[in-house]
Amino acid sequence: MEGTLIVEFSSLNYLAILLAGLSGYVLGALWYSRTGFGKTWLKRMGLEGDDLEEPIGPMALAMLSSLIKAFALALVVQAFGAKSFLDGAGVGLLIGLGLNATSIFSDHLFGQWDFQLFVIRAGYQVCFSTLAGGILGFWR
Repeated sequence: MEGTLIVEFSSLNYLAILLAGLSGYVLGALWYSRTGFGKTWLKRMGLEGDDLEEPIGPMALAMLSSLIKAFALALVVQAFGAKSFLDGAGVGLLIGLGLNATSIFSDHLFGQWDFQLFVIRAGYQVCFSTLAGGILGFWR
């Protein structure tokens, strides 16, 4: 049927979704580590390392969030018909910039947070979406 979007859940590669979600989670761990942007992020948030709660709960929820994002992105990659790493990465970049970064930007405007914090937060989401989209496009 022309003009109708059909989502094929059975044709999704769930192993690729798992890998994309895990990759985004690992990227986040590196991104927000002390050797990444972690020190600056903490400073800009007005926190110190001692202020953070025991990381097990938030880290488990971050992993779940990464898997849900990878699943949703897999549907978009499928809808766009991406069949290569570059095609999928392009879809991920579009989602990262067009949806994630703009939402974070709006939060930052109303939260009156500084631009460097926006760049750290949005940069991670754009990189995650681009990487995950590439994995999902390549491994369909």
